[in-house]
Amino acid sequence: MSPYDSNKQLESLTLKIEKFEQTKNNLEKEQTELQNKINELVIIPY
Repeated sequence: MSPYDSNKQLESLTLKIEKFEQTKNNLEKEQTELQNKINELVIIPY
């Protein structure tokens, strides 16, 4: 494999990792928002 091919593969992997991180962050944000909504809906009896 040429250095060029290696660099292309690395670039591709880096982009995939960045996309994964972004997706992960979005999901965590969404999870937090959903948890907050659930907390508003759930009434804890005293």
